[in-house]
Amino acid sequence: VVRDGHYFVDGALLQSLQQLNGNQAFGVCKECHHFRPKAAGGGQCGLTGEPLAAPQVVKICREWKAPAAG
Repeated sequence: VVRDGHYFVDGALLQSLQQLNGNQAFGVCKECHHFRPKAAGGGQCGLTGEPLAAPQVVKICREWKAPAAG
């Protein structure tokens, strides 16, 4: 479901997605350890090297890793 430009996911669906992904965490691309910001709001995935346009960095990353503390 999308409300005010944000996506809301049903709990059962989220649980199924986590199980399909081997219970690996996932989250927003721009909040990932691998994310490398670039000009104009875009970035690059430090894991795959894939360039990311500004609209892509607010989407869910399936290779997401928590940022390093500090």
